[in-house]
Amino acid sequence: TTFIAVDLYNKKIHLVSGADTKRPVGGLVKIATALVALDWSDVTRVNLGALATVSTYALQIAGYNGFNLQPGDQVSLRDLIYASMMTSDHAAATVLAEFVGADILRRRGRGGDPVSEFVSQMNKLAAREGMTRTRFTNPHGLENSRTAPYSTASDMARLTLYALTRAPFRFYTNQKTRDIAVFRAGQR
Repeated sequence: TTFIAVDLYNKKIHLVSGADTKRPVGGLVKIATALVALDWSDVTRVNLGALATVSTYALQIAGYNGFNLQPGDQVSLRDLIYASMMTSDHAAATVLAEFVGADILRRRGRGGDPVSEFVSQMNKLAAREGMTRTRFTNPHGLENSRTAPYSTASDMARLTLYALTRAPFRFYTNQKTRDIAVFRAGQR
C-alpha cells in the first residue's frame, strides 16, 4: 500500500507509506488533464464555452463513455472538464485532449497527433511541478497504451497541491452536480 496525507495549508506530511513507489495512475490522471486544459485556456484566452466535436478516433481509444457520446456530437470544453472530473468519463477527457492538442499544434504551425501533443503538455506540467517519478501516456488514465501511465503518491500530492492553488480547478471540483449538454445533429 502506498499513500501520503498532506495538510493543504502548511504542506506538512501527516501520514506516508511507500510514497515514492511507482504505481498505475488510473483516473487521477484527469487532474493533469483538467489542469492542462485550464492553463491552455488562460494562456490562449479561448473561452471554455467553445464547442469540441467528438471524433471517431477519440471514442475508439477512450474506453468509458458515460455520456454515450457519438461521432459528430458537440460538447463545450467546460462540460468536457466536468464530465472528466465528476464522472471520470474517458471519452470526454480524450475529446478535450484532442481539441486542446489540435489548437496547440495549430498555433505552433506544426502537424502531428493532437492527443500526443496534449499528453506532452501533461508531462511538461509534471516536470514543472517536480513530479520526477511520473509518466503520463494518455489523458484518461487507462493502461491501454504501449507504456502504461504511472506516478507515485508523492508526485500526485504535488500535482494536487498545485491544482488546489488554481481557482478554476477548485470551482470545478466543488460542484456537487452538473448538467452536461451534448449537441447531436444541432439539437440539445
